[in-house]
Amino acid sequence: MISLSEYALTDVVHEGRSVVVHRGYRKQDGAKVIVKRLKAELPDPTELATLRHEHAILRDLAIAGVPRVHGLATSERGVALVMEDTGGRVLCDILRETCLDLRTTLEVAIALAAILESLHQRRIVHRDVKPHNVLLDLESKAIRLIDFGISARLVQEVQAIGSPESLEGTLAYISPEQTGRTSRLVDHRSDLYSLGVTLYEMLTRSLPFRAVDSVELVHSHIARTPASPCKVSPDVPRAVSDIVMKLLSKAPEDRYQSAHGLRVDLEACLSQLVRAGRVEPFRLGEHDLSAELCIPQKLYGREAETAALLSAVERAAQGATELVMVRGPAGVGKSALIKEIRHAVAHLRGGYFIAGKSEQLDRNVPYAPFQQALRELIRQIMVEPAEALTRWRDRITAALGENGQVMVDLVPELSWLIGPQPSVPELGPTEAQGRCHMVFQRFMRALGSSERPFALFLDDLQWADPASLNLLKVILSNTGGAHLLVIGAARDQEVDEGHPLSFALSELRSAGATVSELPLGPLGLADVNQLLSDTLHCEPERAAPLASLLFEKVHGNPFYLNQLLRRLREQQLITLDRSAEAWTWDLRRIQDTPIAENVVEFMVDSLRRLPAETQEALKLAACFGHQFDLETLALARERPLAETAAHLWGAMDEGLVLPLSGDYRFYHDGVARDADIPEQPACNVSYQFLHDRVQEAAYALIEPARRPEVHLRLG
Repeated sequence: MISLSEYALTDVVHEGRSVVVHRGYRKQDGAKVIVKRLKAELPDPTELATLRHEHAILRDLAIAGVPRVHGLATSERGVALVMEDTGGRVLCDILRETCLDLRTTLEVAIALAAILESLHQRRIVHRDVKPHNVLLDLESKAIRLIDFGISARLVQEVQAIGSPESLEGTLAYISPEQTGRTSRLVDHRSDLYSLGVTLYEMLTRSLPFRAVDSVELVHSHIARTPASPCKVSPDVPRAVSDIVMKLLSKAPEDRYQSAHGLRVDLEACLSQLVRAGRVEPFRLGEHDLSAELCIPQKLYGREAETAALLSAVERAAQGATELVMVRGPAGVGKSALIKEIRHAVAHLRGGYFIAGKSEQLDRNVPYAPFQQALRELIRQIMVEPAEALTRWRDRITAALGENGQVMVDLVPELSWLIGPQPSVPELGPTEAQGRCHMVFQRFMRALGSSERPFALFLDDLQWADPASLNLLKVILSNTGGAHLLVIGAARDQEVDEGHPLSFALSELRSAGATVSELPLGPLGLADVNQLLSDTLHCEPERAAPLASLLFEKVHGNPFYLNQLLRRLREQQLITLDRSAEAWTWDLRRIQDTPIAENVVEFMVDSLRRLPAETQEALKLAACFGHQFDLETLALARERPLAETAAHLWGAMDEGLVLPLSGDYRFYHDGVARDADIPEQPACNVSYQFLHDRVQEAAYALIEPARRPEVHLRLG
């Protein structure tokens, strides 16, 4: 490791909340450098890990437009990152002083698209593209993209809900999926959205959204459409304006799918401008094909069901209390359908959408799905402004009265909001349960209002514990005017007339509660054809033979279809022909490829393709449930955190396990082999299985004779 004393620091380029960026030179030969050091004398371990992570990302890159890293340097104040200085000024400073002409703007945008193209080819997502992280030399037009502190090597991740201030990235430039308020995963197309905001600012000298506070800004990214650049600034050609608006699409599948496709369209604009002095409209995205097989995350064939759920949301906003039961086989898309309306509940109506899930392997924890959902609710509430917190505290305290401790026992996080509560008298089992139900009912009534309806999603109710089913009956009884929508999901093939869930629903109807059923069947052939057409960027007529073949193999099950498409891509049965700029496939070979009869067998086969250490980690993880954390898994495996995280990487790389927090980067940046770099801080990371079927397949890998032994070990 080098010493910072080998360098002389001159002027300060940038000073942030936790870092200072200097320009300087190496004393030995005068080579110009940029030095990023931490401000604190005793830096937070996460700050150190972030600097270390940035070094790991940059060290492995050798692409035009990204500064080369000299190394990590030690000093009296800890660790600093030393990089080459290629000159130039920060783009945001340039934009404050001058308005770039259209040609320069296009040249800068083309260079940034080329940099992102190279990064994405290496499966690196920058996650913080903005003018503050772009260096521009106006004379040479040289461009550098900097600040890789929150970059990720993963193709997809789940962004958890947090306060706007706690989100990674910069609020004015983050994509809708980076807010954690949508059902979409974060991937390389998030960078393209942020580049769209940057290009919008370069063309108009204003941001797409002007908001008075961070909450409004987050809402704007999700729900508002900005004025097009050509309307804000009439000098902007329509074609360039359309490119920006395509980049700013709310849904990732509506944006450019690749930085390559974006770059080609920008180069076409520049070519017209140089040749004719103007830019005429043309069809965008003709060369927009990502090397990744990007299966759209939107719903297919669910228009009627979506409309039914949105109608239920409107009724809840008007004061109704009802239960909508969504039924269908595993993998048919029940959870995906319900999460799709999260946008409507949480943003279009300004309400709350929370979710809890019953676990197949642990049905003995009372109220488990309710506890999970309400913990999520408290975390959402706690990131609101101080005035809103005060209103919530007053409202909930008034509703609970002297029985607040009953709810705190169920949801410990509630004490963050309402503070310590007086103890309650001990009662017999029957009386205690009655009190619990009464308090829970009052609590639920305090949550919804006409301004902010409340939606509670309870997934996998076929595995619900008896206490949760009883509580469900209590919540939906005698709660008129509660502005409450409860959405349940269950596998219909596992719920017969004698199932406890069937009895609970029958009792609810007898008691006069509003209960409706929403059956969900497999996708039709036309829906499968449309999904394939969108995924493979071809006309439906061309996709039709493949759609018919795959429809027969997966029987219209959307989860199975998505996984099968990824397998076919992995096996080179679906390939990208760059010369023809089209996806191609071998129908005969696909027809002859052995495919499991059901999705669980298929997923078991997929897991068996992973390294042995990854399989062993997933077996134990499956025993903990749909979600699990690194610390508990490492403890159960009796292995270090870093080693356990490394063993999970194969499943993450295949998209079978998704991280729920950005801290996973500190275990997956590939720096463990550098003995001279300080050890990273230990931090816990949460993960979830992509789908119940993946968890079930991981559990199926455990030999039946060893399952009692495994559970005993975990217990």
